[in-house]
Amino acid sequence: MLAAGTGLLILSFIPMWAQVRFEAFPKGARASFPERLVPETIERLNAWSPAFEVLLRVALVITLVIVALTIANLAGAALKLPSGAGLYVALAGIALVCFILVLLTGPQAGGVDESQARLAGIDLGRDVMLFVGTALAAVLAYGALLHARAPTARTAS
Repeated sequence: MLAAGTGLLILSFIPMWAQVRFEAFPKGARASFPERLVPETIERLNAWSPAFEVLLRVALVITLVIVALTIANLAGAALKLPSGAGLYVALAGIALVCFILVLLTGPQAGGVDESQARLAGIDLGRDVMLFVGTALAAVLAYGALLHARAPTARTAS
């Protein structure tokens, strides 16, 4: 659980979560202009980018809370959590649902309609780290579930 959460937080700063592709002249827009004169521009974004709605940031903050609680628990801090190990499961479940929703909806174009953005030559898409991040969120949720089922989790929390 600690490794998945820490890995997810570190990977959130790598700019491979989404990509913005811009073509000055989209195919079919101006066939007479040589496309090789205006190169295609690709910008890669990290998980904290404004292209993602608030759900991804909520999931990452929840992951940060889970990692902090786990480190505090491993350090021997006597935390009085309201529901014990069930809190880990609830937080990790919420984070996983947020990641799945972000994976399904993808990055947003800042309120611009997707068809209008495509007409302007802007293509906003998912990148590899969004899939890796969702898998790590699933591992985090599974680890939280295993933690809740462990016999020592009920007495330690």
